[in-house]
Amino acid sequence: MSVVLRYEFTGSLDPLARRLLGGARLAWSQEVRVTREGGTLSFSAERDPRVLHGGAEFTLEPLGLGAGGTTRRLAGHVTVSLPLVSALAERRIVAGIVARLDLEAEGVRRGLGRPGVPGVPARRGAAGTRPPPRAGG
Repeated sequence: MSVVLRYEFTGSLDPLARRLLGGARLAWSQEVRVTREGGTLSFSAERDPRVLHGGAEFTLEPLGLGAGGTTRRLAGHVTVSLPLVSALAERRIVAGIVARLDLEAEGVRRGLGRPGVPGVPARRGAAGTRPPPRAGG
């Protein structure tokens, strides 16, 4: 299964980041390919993919008989090519990717009609992001 998503940052950007973006909005596309054993994730900025891009591989491992869940292990890279803010931006982006992956996992869990893992609260939204408005509606 492969899913392509588009995100637009709607939170408060650091003044330096706003200046570097030149007033443009921060938007990016993310593609997730999932197999039974794992998959890949890649993303890139819409405005200039050379400035912001990344990728990862992940594995999905069943928790065990009767546990009713899966452990996801993710390893990858994020590249931000902007002077002075690269390291900070990369850390924030990684946190956002993990939050969105948790939302996607919850959506899959709900789509399969399965409850969340007992004792683990479902996450309810990635701070600072929202899906863009649909065209024509």
